[in-house]
Amino acid sequence: MAMLLVGVSGGSGSGKTTLCRALQAELGSNRVAIIGTDWYMTHDAPSHNRPEAIDEERLLEDLDLLGRGETIVRGQRRVKPAPITLVEGHLVFCLPRLVERLSLKVFVDMDPEERLLRRISRNVLQAGLELKDVVDWYRQDVQANYWEFVEPARKIADLIIWGDGDPRKAELLGAFLLSMLEPCESQLGYAKQNS
Repeated sequence: MAMLLVGVSGGSGSGKTTLCRALQAELGSNRVAIIGTDWYMTHDAPSHNRPEAIDEERLLEDLDLLGRGETIVRGQRRVKPAPITLVEGHLVFCLPRLVERLSLKVFVDMDPEERLLRRISRNVLQAGLELKDVVDWYRQDVQANYWEFVEPARKIADLIIWGDGDPRKAELLGAFLLSMLEPCESQLGYAKQNS
C-alpha cells in the first residue's frame, strides 16, 4: 500500500493533536490515520520527555504493518491503514530512523506561556491532577527537556504551523497532503496496470 508518512511535532500543548484531528476530519478517516508516539512510551522510563522513552523499534514495526495494509492494535486503540498516516508527538523529530521515513515534517508552534496554560488546563481541569504537582513536573522535567530536544529539532521541519486551531490551516495542509499523495497513487495505479 502506498502510504504518505507525515511527522507532526511540537511542544506539549502546542496543538499537535488538534491539528491531526482536524486533518482527519477534513480528509476523512478512510484517508488519514493517526498514530501517537505516546502509545510507545516504555513503562520504566524515568522521563517521558526524552527520546529514549519511546520504543522506536515497535513504532516502526507498526508502521510496516500499516504499510502492508494491516490494522494495528495498540492497547484500546485500533488503527486501520490509510493513504496518509500522521505520526504525532513532541519527540517525533528526535527519532532518527522514523525521521528517515517521513515524507513531510510539520512542526506546530505556540508561545511557551500558552502551552503551559493548555497543559495546566488539560491536567488540572480535565484530568483532576493537583496544580502544584503539574507545575513542579513542568519545571523539573517538561521545560528542560523541551529546550534540549524538541526546540532544536524544529530546524529539520519542512513546515512550521501556528497551533491556534484555525480551521483554515487544516484545510490548506489537507489540500497540500492530497497533492503530495496524487503522484504516489498514480505510480501505484501504473504499477497495477503493468503487472
